Amino acid sequence: MGFFKDKLLRFSLVLYVLANSVTTAGTATTAEKRDFSTAMRWYQGGWWEKADEALGNFINRYPNSDLVPEAIIRRAQAKLKKGDFEGACNLLITNANALTPVQEQFFLTLGEAAWAKGDFITASKAFREVWELFPGSVNAPLAAYNQALALTKLSLWDDIVSLMTNPACPLYSFFTLGITNQLAIDTKLLYAEALIATKRFDEAKKILTTVPIPPGDECTRWRRGLPARRVNI
Repeated sequence: MGFFKDKLLRFSLVLYVLANSVTTAGTATTAEKRDFSTAMRWYQGGWWEKADEALGNFINRYPNSDLVPEAIIRRAQAKLKKGDFEGACNLLITNANALTPVQEQFFLTLGEAAWAKGDFITASKAFREVWELFPGSVNAPLAAYNQALALTKLSLWDDIVSLMTNPACPLYSFFTLGITNQLAIDTKLLYAEALIATKRFDEAKKILTTVPIPPGDECTRWRRGLPARRVNI
């Protein structure tokens, strides 16, 4: 075990999507926009404790503001960044009904927070919601991969095989379209691990022979070599 990357990939992508999204302020008043902007300066500067406090104050002061859904997501991510994983999960779950306008970010952040606190069942379910509800999102393949990683923590290897052979799953195209980027490599290595764990050795051999090794990439060569030796390639 352990030749695949046993950690969530690219949480920065979640932050990037949010940081570059267009916030619909709607009927937000000048005071709301000012106070939200002030709170966001703490967030954007990486002052997570201050951001958590300022965003919490904003939510309490303007509970009906159109900016509240984004403020909740940002606050949850601030809590996540400062290590308050339980607080991030509770904030998101408690306010789930109010987060419909930012539903994709809700599930992404919940998945991250649940993973961080060791709740891999919730993490798996949250990441699955992302690719099922938003199949065309740039986050969908990564969410599916992170779902598979959460399943490894639960030793649900058959579920991983089912996930990756599901034509509706964004990872499925990695096995049918000859995609060779890093996520495709990681996906194939994880799939091979699941096949080995479920004693489908011949299938694992076939998958491993399709894992490309970029020139000079000794890390991928080493990661591919570990399972290959276990199935005598």
